[in-house]
Amino acid sequence: MNVTHLIRSGRRRVKRSLLPLRNKWATRHRIVASLRQLGVKEGGTLLVHSSLSRLGYVPAGSPSVINALTETLGVEGTLLMPAHSWEAVSAGERTFDVRTTPSCVGAIAEAFRKSSGVNRSLHPTHSIAALGPGSEFFRSEHERCMTPCGEGSPYAKLLDGPGQILLLGVGGASNTCFHTVEAFASVPYLMGDATETFTLIDDSMTSHSISIPLHRPHVARCFTEVTESLLSSGIAVAEYCCEARLLLIDARHFRDHMLEALKRDPLCLLATSERKRWQ
Repeated sequence: MNVTHLIRSGRRRVKRSLLPLRNKWATRHRIVASLRQLGVKEGGTLLVHSSLSRLGYVPAGSPSVINALTETLGVEGTLLMPAHSWEAVSAGERTFDVRTTPSCVGAIAEAFRKSSGVNRSLHPTHSIAALGPGSEFFRSEHERCMTPCGEGSPYAKLLDGPGQILLLGVGGASNTCFHTVEAFASVPYLMGDATETFTLIDDSMTSHSISIPLHRPHVARCFTEVTESLLSSGIAVAEYCCEARLLLIDARHFRDHMLEALKRDPLCLLATSERKRWQ
């Protein structure tokens, strides 16, 4: 281990040790209060994209956030989180084990994936983890979908129902459902031209071989800017919890609003620098 690495590692440890002194404590009680103030529906379905570090100091870490979410939703609610593994796929991995393949979308989502009672959909790049009465409905048949987030996927099921999307300390670029409306609208830039073959290992340790297309890489979007515009239309509402901004989006209204926008301009979700490539 070189000197530079030791210095950086030491700085990170010091910063972590100072968190309780510098920031408000994001306790379970405080998170629950913020979620209720924001309008998270008890008994509803909630898809959460999250960042633990953005909350500041969370005394019990990721489990505290997960407990706050489940408490707010109640026993009749269904909690969904991404369990994406596209990072491993991009590095060349072609085996996906629904039980053990780690996710790459943050500490809270990874802790949720490992939690008791949580089910995970069988998709090599964009699986979802689910807990609650609707978990089987949302996770089932994901591996049969023609696109990772399109028709038949958990994300499409969410947008077709009275669900909500919560961005907890993250921006609009983290909202997977943008890819769902892109798939609904059949935008030309979403999917790659070739298919890839994967080995999927399900909960019973049975292996399946599938060939599916993947999202086209390196296509710049303007999801963050579009998300901010949702606030003025009332489709999204914002609240702060300690250090984190929380943004709650009505799933069905998001779907209808974005499909109308894509109907007017199929390239409206592309960054300005990317539009010329697809015109």
